Amino acid sequence: KWNKEIIYNLQNVKWIDIDFDNYQNPIIVFSDGNNLYRANRLGVNSWNVQSIVNTGGSYVRIIVDNQNEEHITYVDSNGVLKYLKFNGIIQNQIDIEQNGVSSYTYFIEDNQGKIYLSYNHNDGTDSGIKYAVFDNSMWVSYWIDKTSKWPAGTLFSFSSIGISNNGDAYVVYPVYDGGSGTNM
Repeated sequence: KWNKEIIYNLQNVKWIDIDFDNYQNPIIVFSDGNNLYRANRLGVNSWNVQSIVNTGGSYVRIIVDNQNEEHITYVDSNGVLKYLKFNGIIQNQIDIEQNGVSSYTYFIEDNQGKIYLSYNHNDGTDSGIKYAVFDNSMWVSYWIDKTSKWPAGTLFSFSSIGISNNGDAYVVYPVYDGGSGTNM
């Protein structure tokens, strides 16, 4: 049986993600495209909702780490991929990717607390899948695959990332090759 709760009355939720804190309470981030919100459950049908960013917010993602700190990524209204750490207030906000437009983000934390991100990126010259890793002070990103390596008409969209127990990152994504099929 499913229990339904109204978290917040917002007319146009476009993006949403969920994770759980160390006490197994849900933490939700969501956006209407203009504002980024964060909600934490206080009890049955009781939620604390905060607007934490007012510069847009699409492709929102959240991870709550082993220290109960919240890591959030989103794309602002200018297409800039951003990261913030939240613990009651925004502690750290960093631009991950400034040049171009990013979308379809996915990120994960390994068993050592290191955060990894995969995403689609278009810098005006090329587009494709990128990978980034956070070293607790800055993000370092790398191209995994881009359209200049494929025939004209090739498109990339979403990706997913997984981390093995050995710390190896694996990124999977489909490649739409302009008509003959999808490669993965």
